[in-house]
Amino acid sequence: MKTEKLLVFIGPACNNNCIFCSVSDRRKNELDRSTEDIKKEILLGKEKGFKKIEFIGGEPTIRRDICELVFFAKNNGFEKISITTNGRMLSYEKFCNDLIKSGLNAICFSLNATNNEINKKINKSEVALKQTLKGMDNLKKFEKVHLSVNTIVQKLNYKSLNEISKLISSFGIKEWYIANLVPDGAAKHNYLDILVRLKEIKPIINNLLKDIEDFESINVFDFPLCIFNKEIFSNKKINIYSLNYSSVVTQIGGQSKKRLTYKTGKQTIRDIYKIKTEKCMECILKEKCGGLWKDYFKLWGDEELIPFSESFL
Repeated sequence: MKTEKLLVFIGPACNNNCIFCSVSDRRKNELDRSTEDIKKEILLGKEKGFKKIEFIGGEPTIRRDICELVFFAKNNGFEKISITTNGRMLSYEKFCNDLIKSGLNAICFSLNATNNEINKKINKSEVALKQTLKGMDNLKKFEKVHLSVNTIVQKLNYKSLNEISKLISSFGIKEWYIANLVPDGAAKHNYLDILVRLKEIKPIINNLLKDIEDFESINVFDFPLCIFNKEIFSNKKINIYSLNYSSVVTQIGGQSKKRLTYKTGKQTIRDIYKIKTEKCMECILKEKCGGLWKDYFKLWGDEELIPFSESFL
């Protein structure tokens, strides 16, 4: 049995218009996948031994067949069935009840702001934050449903990560995913406007990760490993992923391009969005780190990187 999670991309359609969305360009020429196509992928995942599945988009909850797909996964032996969502549709209690009855038992909410002014700038919606928070509140009553939150770090929210942390904790949510934005889609078009320099995010994220007593798990994605203080790596509550995604998730279909390539045994050798510079090759963690985004390197080089030496071990 596989321990990692099967990611199922349902299509690019969404009821938000986020300035950092990595799949936004796909909406122009690509429809959401058909019910039957997704069911075939679920069956393929079953054959490969997956027991965990997550529906991602786009926005899974705006599909009319999402309850059908969740139920299909449950009937085919998947034990943990989750979605990543902006949570707006979950503001409707009946829809929440229908999803849970279908077999959904884990939900990851996308939360990128604590006030409506900033949130409107991020996703272009007047009501999205209110609906997301209502959805989170609705789901609190389902004790057997695991809740988590995903936050994309960007210029509009990086200074308020501590406030986002407190808001998440106020709902009793114990797991948080913090991700660097992927320079694709809208994020690539808006890169200069929304990207945070490493020298600016480094002190903030390290201070944030020092005080995580309200959380059971914090998972950090796609930052160069050398921006983190050494003690962060020894905290068992914190998982830092730069190239080691294969131990956590696998995606079979729905990809417009293959981001990661592997050696035998799934050891990553390349991330198509990243580059390892000469400084990276001096680092003791070079085999575990993806390096810098290529777009970032073109703009600012690698002067902010400070390679870890042998003493790190």
